[in-house]
Amino acid sequence: MCPQVTALLESEEVVPAGYTHSRNSSDTVTMRKLHSEQQEVTAHLLTSHFIFSIPLTAPPSFLTPMVCHRWTLRFELEVVKPKPNRPGEYTTEQLLWSLPLVVWPPPPTPALSTY
Repeated sequence: MCPQVTALLESEEVVPAGYTHSRNSSDTVTMRKLHSEQQEVTAHLLTSHFIFSIPLTAPPSFLTPMVCHRWTLRFELEVVKPKPNRPGEYTTEQLLWSLPLVVWPPPPTPALSTY
């Protein structure tokens, strides 16, 4: 049984070693930003849904030699299972699943007429 699901929309910037200001030039720097988090109690539900909006000011996915910006939809599922040979006792564990997303920039808007 899965009594609870959490969904998180995150972006991540990764700066490879050699392009960082750290003392140890072999360190890769990763910066994560949480844009939205939704949690739902799903016990006794057959289906559920989450709706996320990517902020208009957020950068799209991109990759250069100096930085990688990527998006992830991460799910945290709480799972309850009965203990073997122990009726009425349960164990709880958390399952994690990350879905990589590609976010494209919005299409350019036509120039507005000023007359």
